[in-house]
Amino acid sequence: MLYRILTFSLFFIGHVLYSQKLYTISEVVIEARNNNPELRTEKYNINIASTNITTAKLRPNPILNNQNLQLLNAKNLYLFNYGNSIENKNLLSGESRQLWFQLTKPLQLGNLRAKKINFAKQTVVSATTLYSDLNRNVSYNVALKWMDVWLLKANLSLFKNAKENIDTLVYINQNRLKNKVITPTELIRTQLLSDQYNLQLKSLTTQYANEVRNLKYMVGIDDSIGINDKISLVSFDFFENRDTLIAIAIETRTDLAYARSNIELSKKNIDVQHAARLPYFETGLMFNPQNSIGYLGSYTTLNIPIFSRNQGEREKSHFLLKQSESFQLARELQIKTEVQNAYNSFITHKNNLVGFQSIVENSTKVLNTVRYSYLKGNTTLIDFLDAQRTYLETQRLYNEAVFNFRKSYIEVLFTTGLIANI
Repeated sequence: MLYRILTFSLFFIGHVLYSQKLYTISEVVIEARNNNPELRTEKYNINIASTNITTAKLRPNPILNNQNLQLLNAKNLYLFNYGNSIENKNLLSGESRQLWFQLTKPLQLGNLRAKKINFAKQTVVSATTLYSDLNRNVSYNVALKWMDVWLLKANLSLFKNAKENIDTLVYINQNRLKNKVITPTELIRTQLLSDQYNLQLKSLTTQYANEVRNLKYMVGIDDSIGINDKISLVSFDFFENRDTLIAIAIETRTDLAYARSNIELSKKNIDVQHAARLPYFETGLMFNPQNSIGYLGSYTTLNIPIFSRNQGEREKSHFLLKQSESFQLARELQIKTEVQNAYNSFITHKNNLVGFQSIVENSTKVLNTVRYSYLKGNTTLIDFLDAQRTYLETQRLYNEAVFNFRKSYIEVLFTTGLIANI
């Protein structure tokens, strides 16, 4: 019964895998660039930064000021009219009030508005490069997750085949036991191995399903997804030249581009803060009717820069520039280290993979030979089980060697900034 359930489960998994859309590692990375939830969220920061340009372009609004002075007691207010007669004016008359209408416009000195606009435009550049660097990191993580799914799929297929082979052997040994060719212990031992493979298959199936869900989330799709590893992953032919890789990384790494953009942003900030040291200036017109007699004049205000000349922000802007320059130098050193380490790992895993191919071929030949000898009664079950374990371990290590080789290749692409080209 357990065998039938497992067979049905594996058939169902195989049917689902067959009906899934299969993605190569390049296709899954491209899909993630368009649909990854983190990228979609981060992209709004570019739009948010763009609004700073609109804000910087705005000019200060005109200021309207009104003052009204009212005489509180008009009983003793007497005015001569044109006929030289004395006329008593009440509290609400124009002669009892003094009005003040003032319309002024603040002015930005030192070309402050243009410098604010340049600073705002540079914030958009920085936000764009930061988004590009997040894109690089997402592409890297998605590629690694694709590799995790591939490794589980490869091991799942490996143990599925091993389970089918050992189940066939169990069936054969059942008949051989009936014919008294083997002892009951041999049948029990083959059955135990089948049970072990069954448990490992269940564990691998659960892990595979979990990693597929994680990959779907990172890619940002809801449909069924599978992996297509029929296309060769390695497509660049200059990996043998480490200096070339370092030069490419210095040119293309988005985090270094972000560091450079921050230097420009700091320079634009220095311009803004130096312009902001100039005094506040406001000028306009004034209309002042006093006791029904109108006056027209001008209004100007200018704060005297004795104490405050924006010293703190000006000093801070220079330190921010030094910090940005220091960050760029540190990033360049880190990039060189990362590229060299990734290059060394790539060469090592490439050589390991070549060495494993012959080992896998030999382990397969040994297993087939020992299996044939065991069925013919020329060797013991212990020899067969040992050959089976050796074969599985070799195949598993080979899968890991392929995984490590491809992962090291992805590391080179990531550290050089070429991850966007896979």
